Amino acid sequence: MFLQRVEDWPLAQKMLKEQKVHDFQVVFVNRGGVRGDLAGIEAFMPFSKMCTGLGGLNAAQHYKKLTSKLPGLKLRVKVVLVEPETRTMILSEREAIMDDAVHKVQPGSTVTAVVRNLVPYGAFISIRDPETGDLSGGHGLLHISDMSWDQVGMPEDVVSAGEEIRCKIKGVDKAKRRIYFSLKLMEDDPLTQTLDKLFSPEMRDTVTEVPVNIPQGVKDICAELEKEEGIESVVLGRQVEEKRVVSQDLELWIAKERLEDGYNLITRAGRTVQELKVTTDVPLDAMKSAVQAVLRRLA
Repeated sequence: MFLQRVEDWPLAQKMLKEQKVHDFQVVFVNRGGVRGDLAGIEAFMPFSKMCTGLGGLNAAQHYKKLTSKLPGLKLRVKVVLVEPETRTMILSEREAIMDDAVHKVQPGSTVTAVVRNLVPYGAFISIRDPETGDLSGGHGLLHISDMSWDQVGMPEDVVSAGEEIRCKIKGVDKAKRRIYFSLKLMEDDPLTQTLDKLFSPEMRDTVTEVPVNIPQGVKDICAELEKEEGIESVVLGRQVEEKRVVSQDLELWIAKERLEDGYNLITRAGRTVQELKVTTDVPLDAMKSAVQAVLRRLA
């Protein structure tokens, strides 16, 4: 199958150094991946570095089904390892795909992706091409901190290898050829809400600019907020009286609309929803921490 070939190891080392994309054709398949000729060398590409033609992630377990499907398949690859002394040359289609992927994907867009493997700090996932079904849209890290707004102990508590998920492109580093994903951005931050988001007009009974009846729970929140470091003042804003009691629990959110000198907060106690205007120069993360601390003290 690879008879009468001249192994050009200097050319292989040049390919590794230059990191250009090369054409590669699969010749045969084994349990670990595919093999073919590049620079006259029998090069190997593990299934873990492939994106096209696998039809799933368990290629190593079902490789026999691929022995008739993959030979002849033409791919675009990069050389990622060359060891002349052991006559080893490793290729990666995933690396080649990333050259285009970092320019095609847009931060904030929603994609369908598949979890390829889990690590202690998150999961590596690959974007599924909507037309071919291949995992050829680019790959990157879904960090454990981006899996949920709640604290996550282990990545496997949220996702599993082989699982298909819908997620957001959190960011793209074109210089480093990296894509960052987020699951939690598929939902609103529970600590950043707005009155319009929380309550539709038909749910509201009255909206007053000057609060009339201030529930004790709201007074407690104001008092506790003013104890937090960096908060200068807490002033009552608009008040909404709901038609029914949504929850008996005391609730507190940070509104998405920022003020020049602080934040708008929204608190709910029984049927009363109260806007609070907090004067402070602390950053958003510190404000979130203050809100969480107040809720813990009042729980």
